Amino acid sequence: DSTVVKLRLSSHAGFVAGVAWAPSSAYMLASASHDSTVKVWDIRSRTPLYTVHAASAADTGKKLLALDWHASLLLAGGESGSLRIHSVNGQYAAGLDRAPEQPSAAIAPLAAAC
Repeated sequence: DSTVVKLRLSSHAGFVAGVAWAPSSAYMLASASHDSTVKVWDIRSRTPLYTVHAASAADTGKKLLALDWHASLLLAGGESGSLRIHSVNGQYAAGLDRAPEQPSAAIAPLAAAC
């Protein structure tokens, strides 16, 4: 067996720690990096559709370690301990950072389940 690289996407300035395919598109994926950014990609292009930077000073420069999709929401987290929630659709990506000590009503049930 040999591995064949069919497509290489590069834009992050740090190590990529997480990659996840969008559940609603065969062409869209997201990546999270140690450069503290989330990038949303359409694999038909070699440049990211969006680059989402940390919205809070506490997350700036902190490594992202994991991400996953929930419908059109991207959830990302890392060494800062906050949960970054990004709404992604065909037009834009918007972010909201939530520190663990300030959970919203929507996040609190998720935290309780963990």
